[in-house]
Amino acid sequence: MKKYLIIIVSLSFSLILYIFSESSNSLINKKVDIVSSDLTTLQNIIEIYKEKYKQYPSANNVFKELISKKLIGRKPKDPWGTPYHYMLIDETKYDLYSFGENKLDDNGSGDDVTQSKGHIWTPP
Repeated sequence: MKKYLIIIVSLSFSLILYIFSESSNSLINKKVDIVSSDLTTLQNIIEIYKEKYKQYPSANNVFKELISKKLIGRKPKDPWGTPYHYMLIDETKYDLYSFGENKLDDNGSGDDVTQSKGHIWTPP
C-alpha cells in the first residue's frame, strides 16, 4: 500500500510540474509574440521617421526623439518592463531588439528577442 501511495504522489507531483512548465512556456511564448509585434511596429515608425527626415534617428535618446516628433506617445517597453534596445549601426542599418526575460543585453543572442536572425534590420 505504501509503495502505491509513493508512486501516486510521485506521478501527481510530476504532472503538476509538467502543467506548470507548459503554462510557463505558454506565457513566455505570448510575451515573445508581443515583442515581435512591437518590433514590427517600431520598425515601421523608424522607417516613417527616415522617410520624413531623410535619416534614421540617432541612438542617443531615440525614443525621446520619436516622442518629440509625435510618432510615438511614450517610451516603449517589452513585456518584462525593459525599454527596447535601438542602436544605429550606420546610415543604412540599426539594431532593434528586446533584452528578453533576463533583462540583460546578450547582443541579440541568448534570450534576447529579435525580429530577424542576426537582429540587424536592413530595410528593403
